[in-house]
Amino acid sequence: MIQPAGSIAQIAYVVDDLEQAMSKWLNSKMTGPFFVIEQVVFHEPVYRGNAGEIDLDIALGYTGNMCVELIRQKCDRPSVYQELMQRQGGGFHHWGVIAKDYEKEMADYEQKGIELAFDSSIDGTRFAYYDTVAELGGMIELFEPTKPFLELFEFLAGTAENWDGKDPIRSFS
Repeated sequence: MIQPAGSIAQIAYVVDDLEQAMSKWLNSKMTGPFFVIEQVVFHEPVYRGNAGEIDLDIALGYTGNMCVELIRQKCDRPSVYQELMQRQGGGFHHWGVIAKDYEKEMADYEQKGIELAFDSSIDGTRFAYYDTVAELGGMIELFEPTKPFLELFEFLAGTAENWDGKDPIRSFS
């Protein structure tokens, strides 16, 4: 089961060593298994108003109803992830929120004057990062609640719920 739309469904960290970070979460946080997605492919990424191609891998795992995302950027290009690495060397980055109404919620953030730091889509699911670092200590990532996205989160949560501790790191090809 995943968190309901409109609430925090994910907590994300930027790391420089993905395997070490997964190991720490697996050993101390009762999170897992982790599914690794290498070479994440963004569609038309825009970073702070400019085209923003980046090269990164992610790992997704669940603890209870909360998704934990670990992000490793593999290039030095400017990005929302690189900002954190430069500011503090990694760590907590953002909360992921599944939108109830993606377009309306984007407009609400923008009406409040909260800067859109990064937006793109992956496999047809749009997402946007809003820079709430000064106010909240991290960004907010707003996800469009597409069927494939929700099915992915349900799959990850279901796998974690029935996980026997074996095969703790898996690959999405």
